[in-house]
Amino acid sequence: LEVELARKHRLEALGTLGPRAAEYLGELIREPAPVGDDAVRPLLRHPPAQAVPALLAAIEAPGGSDRPTLREGLARSLARGDGEARGAFESWADAEPPLGALASALRGRAEDFADVWRLVRAARDLPSAPEVDAWLASIARDADEWMLRAAAVQALERREAPDRLAVAQAALGDDYPRVRVQAVRILDQLDEGDDRLIELAGADSWPMVREAAVEALWSRPAGRDAVRRAARDRSPRVRTTAIRGLTRAGDEEAWPLVRARLADGDEWPQVTVAALRYVRTLCVEGAEESVLAVLRRGLEPDAWAPDVDVAAVAVDLALVLGGELAETATRLASRPDAPAQVRAAL
Repeated sequence: LEVELARKHRLEALGTLGPRAAEYLGELIREPAPVGDDAVRPLLRHPPAQAVPALLAAIEAPGGSDRPTLREGLARSLARGDGEARGAFESWADAEPPLGALASALRGRAEDFADVWRLVRAARDLPSAPEVDAWLASIARDADEWMLRAAAVQALERREAPDRLAVAQAALGDDYPRVRVQAVRILDQLDEGDDRLIELAGADSWPMVREAAVEALWSRPAGRDAVRRAARDRSPRVRTTAIRGLTRAGDEEAWPLVRARLADGDEWPQVTVAALRYVRTLCVEGAEESVLAVLRRGLEPDAWAPDVDVAAVAVDLALVLGGELAETATRLASRPDAPAQVRAAL
């Protein structure tokens, strides 16, 4: 005990001396506790422009990112520092230090949006740890900026945090759609929440959320009907994702829904292409007239350019399927007035 007290007195004395003493303390704080931690307080008595670089170097040293005393010291030093101290921190952070050190340092000074954003982004690639996971959960729940809330939920997903499901379930009620999308991805990752995902796939007001829910449901038996319904969604991006899901699931019974998309002359090109790929992947029987309808739309005079591009996809599909379909498609695509893209596909 006497030795410990004597050491602390000597360290406190170094806090009252000049720049050389600050340099010495900067070396000492790299040592593990108790010596390194005891040296932090006297170091803080020196100008922040000297203390901040020393604290950052200690945090970057082996084991430094796990020492709360260094983070607390950095926060206090930056709080009373000027532009020079802040500049030292920004220069260090911009030099791409190890992620663990960056995350630890930012936790010591996460005061404004830029700081918290950088920390949350860094946390995505760090292993799960209870203290950091709890902090991310608080950001996901309480941050004013939707970007921070969404990034925090994403970080918990990437870290595979144990409590990410509870955070995601709460985030499904977030006002901002991108936060809800990130929450849906956690439910997808954990294969949880069938009922909630089915509800979102059909009722959420934002296409990006409905699309994410459909993407999570296509492989789940309970989600089959919801994915089929989504093939008639009012948003083309949702219809496209639904048809892709039906294709991956090998859902041959959904063919009437897909055929309706091929027959719709006002359908968006990406939806039609997804429908053609459904036919190709599942080798759908009886799809000949549907494929030819798509081809003929692209051969009409003054056809819309995207319809011409999709017609080229239809030609390629017809040749793959073969038979009378291939013969008819070859005859149509060989016409002198056929667009160049279609002839090239043939």
